[in-house]
Amino acid sequence: MAEHNIQQLNRFKIERENSIQFPLRKMLKDSISEYILSDIQNVNVKLWKELSCISKVSNKDDVKRLKHFVKNNKSNLGSMLYDELKSAVKEIAEDFEWVRSKDGLIIMEIEDWIENARLRLGKEYPDVLIYIGRSFVNPKELIIGGVVNDDDEQKLFENYFNNQNPPVPIHFKIIVQNEE
Repeated sequence: MAEHNIQQLNRFKIERENSIQFPLRKMLKDSISEYILSDIQNVNVKLWKELSCISKVSNKDDVKRLKHFVKNNKSNLGSMLYDELKSAVKEIAEDFEWVRSKDGLIIMEIEDWIENARLRLGKEYPDVLIYIGRSFVNPKELIIGGVVNDDDEQKLFENYFNNQNPPVPIHFKIIVQNEE
């Protein structure tokens, strides 16, 4: 029995590693880092105060304000700090545009669904070997997989997740590993 459980766990880990598990939202940049703000504070407190007020982006006007700030303060910052700030603002602007793109909207909707489904699964079935993620090949593909003991358990989880109104069809990779 212990050998069977170890095999299930190993198979689960291998399968899970073949899907995107890390929340994309944590990788998207929407504000100037504390590191850059601190460096600007050391150079010019007035500029730091101004930038601190506009450093978090939530709409197109915020992006425009940041770009305008960078453009207008090139001479007030050293070339290295200016380049760092310019690069950070470029990344923020690109992430802002991507999140609002067709692909970005779909992927973020999938990410939100995944987060909620993981929370629900953890509360309702805390000991099950099921993972929820996105495909590396097609990030708009929702993958749910894992290892279960029998066909009935596989159907239970397929119905369980399909009844949670996923934003895209689910690609199930739930493996039935019968005891031998």
